[in-house]
Amino acid sequence: MANSVAWSSYTTVQKVSSMELQDSGNLVLLGEDGSVVWQSYSHPTNTLLLGQEFSEGIRLTKFSQQQQHDCYQTPQTYWSLANDSQKTNSSVGGKVHSAYLESNAWNFYDQNKKLLCQFVFTKNTNPNATWAAILGSDGTITFSDLHKGNQVASEAIKIPQNSCSNPEHCSPYYVCSLEGWCKCPWLANKLAFVTAPALHCSLDFEGYISYVKIVNGTSDGSGNKGKKTLLIVFMVIASIIVISVLLYLGLWYRRKKKSMKFSQENFEEDTFLDSFSGMPTRFSYNDLSKATKSFSTKLEGFGHGKKEFGAEVSTIGMVHHLHLVKLRGFCAEGSHRLLVYEYMSNGCLNKWIFKINEESQLLSWNTRLNIALGTAMGLAYLHSECELKIVHCDIKPENVLLDDNFNAKVSDFSLAKLMTHEESRVYTALRGTRGYLAPEWIKDNPISEKTDVYSYGVVLLEIISGRRSYDPGDDSEKSHFPSYAFKTLEGGKLSEILDSRLDIDENHESVVNLIKVALWCIQDVMHLRPPMTKVVQMLKGLCAVPQPPTPSQLNSQGCSSFVKWSSEEGTVLELVDADNGGVISEVQISGPR
Repeated sequence: MANSVAWSSYTTVQKVSSMELQDSGNLVLLGEDGSVVWQSYSHPTNTLLLGQEFSEGIRLTKFSQQQQHDCYQTPQTYWSLANDSQKTNSSVGGKVHSAYLESNAWNFYDQNKKLLCQFVFTKNTNPNATWAAILGSDGTITFSDLHKGNQVASEAIKIPQNSCSNPEHCSPYYVCSLEGWCKCPWLANKLAFVTAPALHCSLDFEGYISYVKIVNGTSDGSGNKGKKTLLIVFMVIASIIVISVLLYLGLWYRRKKKSMKFSQENFEEDTFLDSFSGMPTRFSYNDLSKATKSFSTKLEGFGHGKKEFGAEVSTIGMVHHLHLVKLRGFCAEGSHRLLVYEYMSNGCLNKWIFKINEESQLLSWNTRLNIALGTAMGLAYLHSECELKIVHCDIKPENVLLDDNFNAKVSDFSLAKLMTHEESRVYTALRGTRGYLAPEWIKDNPISEKTDVYSYGVVLLEIISGRRSYDPGDDSEKSHFPSYAFKTLEGGKLSEILDSRLDIDENHESVVNLIKVALWCIQDVMHLRPPMTKVVQMLKGLCAVPQPPTPSQLNSQGCSSFVKWSSEEGTVLELVDADNGGVISEVQISGPR
């Protein structure tokens, strides 16, 4: 067929510069440096030549045109060198790794090319003879002198020598017919002796006799035996039917009981949600399906279990703020649990600040400032202005939604933790997202609203830099960006933190202040982080932003201290040394500026 590939060496990875047919019969493809890319010696079909290596992993294959050979039983061992009389042993012991045809023998070597044994296939030691080993379609290996054509040399033996040892392609109790089919031998209705023809298959070599015992069709008792067989078959089938019916009834009862229990739990849960005052509108699943055209357009989604679903409905249903997403309603109907939020046309923050592809839109610096401030105001409301203190526990760009004007609103309260204002810290199970978890989560310490402050600081760094805070695929020191940000602060290289796509001076006051706020928020020590109310003041410019301490500076001071952040405008913080009760100045905290 025109333009079709007749043969390929499948070496597209390596470049081939030339092809050479050697005197030995080896077809070799050579690379540009003269090295062997491919050779026919390593890919034989059914023939081995003098000097050709036959090593572990290489196979000889012969495809037969005869129909009966399709019935070969595999795998089957029909010849072993260890038991062959033509083998000559060497003084070297070991495991066979490769074999070569050399002169009048087939030599077997170990991995270090030490001769282990020989198989002498002919007594002809003529140095001009060119021997080849050929695998036949019946499984035998013959040896031919190529100078005499492809005829088997009369002086050479074959493998196996005894034709009775050839591989069998008929199952036991069957013989090969003259037509090449495996079938039962023809028998009379009595004990018989059958001589099989000289075909190379099981039980049918010349001179062999098959002994086959058959039942006489006219013998007494055959009718009773048939009746017994029918009775046994009937009993087996009846037993299977009875067992199947019992299993079906048991499974049906179990499913029904489980369904009733599930329905009762759903009813109790639905009643529980209705008991809250000020709950948002309850929608039916059918109403939501019709309104969304069977949920044909996917926007953003959050996975919830029963506990998380109830927590989010009860939490967000009682809070209202400009920078918190509004819950319009919910659906709790059987296995369907859905939350209906206000529509946020610009989706999640993460698709705007991270460079997903070349067409990704770039947010301006002022827009990023506005998003950072809106997120901070939403968290400050949760921490300070609600009846109960609400710790969000999962602040990340995916949980910050943007409306038409890129105003930020915090969403997804499924992991939120409620605290009284009298509680400073509480123990709770680990929750949140890797890369945004505060150190107290990892150390199994109690958490507080300062845990949200840490996560907010990480998000703030991502807003500033336009990159993920943790990138396992980056093997540089930037893989954990918060640690890298502290190093750049010490070196005075703020441009390394700022998104390089932004057209703004790295020393601009708003840039420097936002970076310092972020580094204050991600302090490892909880009490060093400012409350969100103070973060809002610093972002609005209502108070100065002091220089944040780096981990190395805090470690070098060697003092037990705590920070007291004031909520008053213009008063920032006091770092008190617990050893002597004195107040440490901002210069002592961060070093000379």
